[in-house]
Amino acid sequence: MKYLLIIALLALSSTTLKATTYGKFKVYKYHLNDINHSTELASTDQYLFFVKTEGNDFFINKMVKKGTYSFGAIINLETNGKFATFSWKYENSYNNDSGTALVSMTEMETGNKRKYYFKIITQKKDLIEYWCIGGFNSEEERTETEDNGKFRKDYNKVAFYTMKDDSWSEWFDVEHTFVFNINENGDIKHYKENGTTEVYRKVSEVEEGQTDDGEKYQIITTLDAEGDEIRLQLFSNSSIGLKLMYKGLMVQFASN
Repeated sequence: MKYLLIIALLALSSTTLKATTYGKFKVYKYHLNDINHSTELASTDQYLFFVKTEGNDFFINKMVKKGTYSFGAIINLETNGKFATFSWKYENSYNNDSGTALVSMTEMETGNKRKYYFKIITQKKDLIEYWCIGGFNSEEERTETEDNGKFRKDYNKVAFYTMKDDSWSEWFDVEHTFVFNINENGDIKHYKENGTTEVYRKVSEVEEGQTDDGEKYQIITTLDAEGDEIRLQLFSNSSIGLKLMYKGLMVQFASN
């Protein structure tokens, strides 16, 4: 019960308790007992999380827009290449139901994008199926996170690219900080070297991919305070860092 309370607090997005989120999956297709319920996802904004806290692993099924979740400990995890199974001792926040479910996860081949299929068989024999985008972080990518996945990136240099001139500037020494997922919408707050801040409003889903050189990234579309569209491309490799793209200009933040 102690660990279930920890996860309950984490999923409610109302605590500063820290845990390591090492897997995050956005649900884009959902079936219940072989019936397609994917149209419901627009009103739930559903994610699956793998979380480690106090040395224990947990699985969370969170419906962000409704503020509800199912959570519980992972037991008897078995992996075989791109396939994994485990028992999940779950509790629901929305109906007080609890039990043990059998969960299987399969990584699907989709080119550069990582997609996953989850099958959950509950104690009541309900069949739940999720198709997701997302993935697991490597050990060096794992970030200490709070509540809904908030994390921070610090950069100490910047360069500029203009499409008109098709050229990059030299690197300049700066100090900029970005805080991701500052709220349930997943907005981003930018702390600038001059002491000002700006919030970028997330207006798209997160797309994941990798470059021809194998550098992994996530990219989203946001709006700034003036309503102008800005694309943000966040790389796992901090030496590549973060690229902001708007109005024919690209700004690249990186760290040594």
